[in-house]
Amino acid sequence: RRLWVARDRLGIKPLYYYQDKDVFIAASEIKALLETGFVKSTLNDNVLDAYFSVGYVPGPETMFAGIEKVLPGHYLLVQDQRVRQVEYWDFAGIEQDSLDESTALEQIDTLLKDCVKKRLISDVPVGAFLSGGLDSSIVVGLMDTLIRPQAVNTFTVAYHDGYSEQEYAQVVAEQFHSNHNVFYLDSDDFFTSLETLIRFAEEPIVEPAAIALYHISKLAREHAIVLLSGEGSDEIFAGYYLYQFMAKIEKARQFIPGFLLSSLPFLGRFASKRKYKKYLDWAAAPLATRYQGTSSYLTPSLKKHLYHPDFLHAQSTYLEEQFERYFKKVAHKDPVSQMLYVDTKTWLVDDLLVKADKMTMAASIELRVPFLDYRLLEAVTALPANLKIKNGEGKYLLKKISEALLPKKIIYRKKMGFPVPTDEWFKGDLLNQIGDIVGNLKKESWFRPDALDNLIDRHRAGAEDHSRILMTLLVFAEWRRQYA
Repeated sequence: RRLWVARDRLGIKPLYYYQDKDVFIAASEIKALLETGFVKSTLNDNVLDAYFSVGYVPGPETMFAGIEKVLPGHYLLVQDQRVRQVEYWDFAGIEQDSLDESTALEQIDTLLKDCVKKRLISDVPVGAFLSGGLDSSIVVGLMDTLIRPQAVNTFTVAYHDGYSEQEYAQVVAEQFHSNHNVFYLDSDDFFTSLETLIRFAEEPIVEPAAIALYHISKLAREHAIVLLSGEGSDEIFAGYYLYQFMAKIEKARQFIPGFLLSSLPFLGRFASKRKYKKYLDWAAAPLATRYQGTSSYLTPSLKKHLYHPDFLHAQSTYLEEQFERYFKKVAHKDPVSQMLYVDTKTWLVDDLLVKADKMTMAASIELRVPFLDYRLLEAVTALPANLKIKNGEGKYLLKKISEALLPKKIIYRKKMGFPVPTDEWFKGDLLNQIGDIVGNLKKESWFRPDALDNLIDRHRAGAEDHSRILMTLLVFAEWRRQYA
């Protein structure tokens, strides 16, 4: 008379559940829960601010009222009409060791190769997503060394206007003589793709790259059924520059008088652009308060400008509570280690991995992510801080490892990923269509109508790039149309 429901350590696969006094249901898709008839598709007001702020809903709640996520590294035990959630794995307690660089290089290099090797075990064709960035390129390079003389099947996305990483992906494909496939994506298909994205993602996530990933997955399915990708590398090896930027703010705050720190948000009222308001908000707050992941968009000053006063006054503290509980677990660690831990528990699992899993599964592709082997994560977490970021170079150790495998122009170039040029697409006729959709949100009590008009006008005039918040609003509007 007991039911045991478990999710993998890092949340690579999704798992949802619903419970009331009579029913418990769990499934890997929200649609399955809705199909039972026991739970209705209803908007969860408690997480609206969280979604608008970071572009996804951190667990355990979802945008569907009553439907929650089993957290990564947790299991549920259902017995006697009670549901108990237990954490069985975490890495907050791993402390840094004192490995020297050469020993660390050898250890991580050996482990990374084994992580890739284990994910090549398959009785169906295997391939890899190749963006031309460091993470996907090193995965392809290691695959090549393991399956040679067989060629790796590689897949990438490009755009006819040249806004892509295709030239870098081509360099890697030629170096390893892969069977390379390219899919071209255009703005004409954007709204159709957006509808598809929401239908399969179920959760509203502001990830334009998900559109590209879905299309490239459909192309890949003609050649391979299992694909490897580079998800998770940035969150364990410290690849985002924002980590360094936030650490610098934290250091600078030690030398700024308290009265000046508290006045920074007020000064933001006079800032000409929103990004300056955001920077002043960041400087005014300690790390555990200001850092809400690499996707964070709306800070307190921006919310005051964009939100309707009633919504601003009544907004939930759900977002702050989720980040606060993760920061508390690693409060004893250095700023970069704290951010890596928090991102792995929030942004990675509830945004990037949702996108990766659902867009590939929609095309009947099994995605495998060697960087998120828990053994590798634990080993990298224990590395000294200067082997993650050194002399301003993020992912320092991973880049050193890859020098024996990849050209330096691949290793040390600017990070892009599978980019989607929404800043260019959200212009002209497409922006007019966006304006009509966003305009419908004026009728709601969440935003100031004049602020929404200002967003679109300034984006149209080229004064500021508001493609991120416009995409956030578009995704939400489409999610409501389909689900609520």
